[in-house]
Amino acid sequence: MFCVNHKRVYRLMKELGIRSRIRRKKPYYGSKEAYVVSNIVLNRDFQTARPNEKWVTDITYLPLKRSFLYLSTIYDLYNNEVIAYKISPRNNLQLVMDTVKKGDSSSKDAGDSLT
Repeated sequence: MFCVNHKRVYRLMKELGIRSRIRRKKPYYGSKEAYVVSNIVLNRDFQTARPNEKWVTDITYLPLKRSFLYLSTIYDLYNNEVIAYKISPRNNLQLVMDTVKKGDSSSKDAGDSLT
């Protein structure tokens, strides 16, 4: 292995008439999704006095043989209980929105059964 300055390589290639091949970038045909930036509401205050007062969400990826699955979960900070979860092959906004809808419906069901 040789340690050679890039200018020397350029000069030698120019003298020998050698040109480098530059690969073209592959076009990206995927859709650009809107993203949501939220304000920091908790201010690191993770204590709560009653259930369903503060929820937090997290997305974890699960590696498979050749791809990933994404697990979106919602936790209730009152008792660290999992309110809802959803698994998807794509990590996108729709995954989070589906998890929130599922958590919202499950909290309404739980609230009805408590009264």
